[in-house]
Amino acid sequence: MKHSSKVLLLCFGALLILSMAVWAGGQKEREEKVEKIRVMNYWSGKDRIAFDLGMEVFKATYPEIDVSVHYLGGTGVDFMTTVMTMLAGKVPPDVSSMWSGARVVTLAKEGAIIELTDFWEEVGFDETTSPWIKTTLCTYDGKIMFVPHVIQLMQLVFYNKHVFEDLDLSEPTTWAEFENILATIKAAGITPISVSSGGSENGELFTAILSRLKGISVWDQLEKAEIAWTHPDVVEAANVLRGWAEKGYFNSDAREIGWTEWASRVARGDAAMLMRDTWMIKDFQARELVPGVDFGIFTLPRMVTTIPVPGFIYADGWVIYTDAANIGDAKLWVKTLLGVDAQKAHSLFGGHGLPVNLDVDSGLYPPYVKWQVDLVRTEAIYAFGINMPPGFWEPDALGVLLDLIVDLTTPVMDVLGDIDTLVAEFYY
Repeated sequence: MKHSSKVLLLCFGALLILSMAVWAGGQKEREEKVEKIRVMNYWSGKDRIAFDLGMEVFKATYPEIDVSVHYLGGTGVDFMTTVMTMLAGKVPPDVSSMWSGARVVTLAKEGAIIELTDFWEEVGFDETTSPWIKTTLCTYDGKIMFVPHVIQLMQLVFYNKHVFEDLDLSEPTTWAEFENILATIKAAGITPISVSSGGSENGELFTAILSRLKGISVWDQLEKAEIAWTHPDVVEAANVLRGWAEKGYFNSDAREIGWTEWASRVARGDAAMLMRDTWMIKDFQARELVPGVDFGIFTLPRMVTTIPVPGFIYADGWVIYTDAANIGDAKLWVKTLLGVDAQKAHSLFGGHGLPVNLDVDSGLYPPYVKWQVDLVRTEAIYAFGINMPPGFWEPDALGVLLDLIVDLTTPVMDVLGDIDTLVAEFYY
């Protein structure tokens, strides 16, 4: 009996020592293991400042998580090419920035990103975002696949205030006033509207004209390919652009200049205006131009008294990949970046985009941004590009649309017919 007890005691002691060794080993492994989240982000250059400020909020909240960021600049086409290459190699990031619309739809159809419907409800995003955001920007085939981070208001006219002041011009309140501005600036030997080989500003100008001339429903039909680009309503809007080009309201060398020169001409006063999105504020500020002093912002007024001015937006946000190594921390990333502190860091202090979180007080923003924040919190907003296949608008259709401005020998119907050919290629 004594012998058996001694054996049991020895066995128990050995087991205890073994258990402690296993626990110690496990504890050591846990202490040595560092949680890591891989983020891919298209905010580089000047926009990286805003992103980094938001990231610092995440790091302060979760200091135990190591954040590895791949900053990837370039065009949307470049970014998506890299994403698709990583997906093919089954080495995607855990989470990446993404544009709302067609690119998210493509990733969702490929099964490359996870559904976030339950996550959206768990963190209570319904309480902190406008209802239309979830249905318009985030939901595809009845499932939430995308979470917005900041909103960009489109079709904003940025203008050189010194040019306007020298010519005794003010922001237009009617379409007739805007056309008078174009004629006055041209007569002064200055290019009224700067356009470039990128073509995005030309596309936004076209959609702004069409939606003001015929209503937002016509653009919606066009984006869904329910009407042709050679439809009479579309032709009428295209003729407005062609007419301006024939009057010399655009620079004729649009295909020869790129992004930098396009904006620099307005900054220098060689051109008076350009059309782009909220983030353009940061671009001008990077050129040491002061809002309200060196440049101003307005939206094109009504063309037809019975048709309201529409608000076009898109969102920069986040998707989480199906093959992500760390989906749990990726969700923490998205939750944190949509919180008030990170929203203010990126949007208010970083000066990039408009906050999605309704708890961010619009009164904190300077006047030239506050009205944009207030506007996108209404439901009178159209989410651009949701119904366009990837690659159709940028760069293909935009490249063709530029012919309305730079190739005055090509009939308008031929230009629009070329876009109909692209529709047949991309939509069907």
